[in-house]
Amino acid sequence: DGVVKIKQLAKAAGRDPAAFDFTVFALEQQFRTKAEIQALQKAGANRVILWILQPELKSIMKELDDLARTVLG
Repeated sequence: DGVVKIKQLAKAAGRDPAAFDFTVFALEQQFRTKAEIQALQKAGANRVILWILQPELKSIMKELDDLARTVLG
């Protein structure tokens, strides 16, 4: 509902609602499935920034690969 309201306010103020960018910042363990990301997209999010759980590069790369397969499928 928030995205819809912001776009309405933008239009009323003479701004282009399509020019707005909506980014979601995930907390730890949030938005780690394809369905969750699709729900955010449906709600109007243009970008989702995920919390990376692993502390070292090799583990981070594996986590990114896993997320890509799970979320982007």
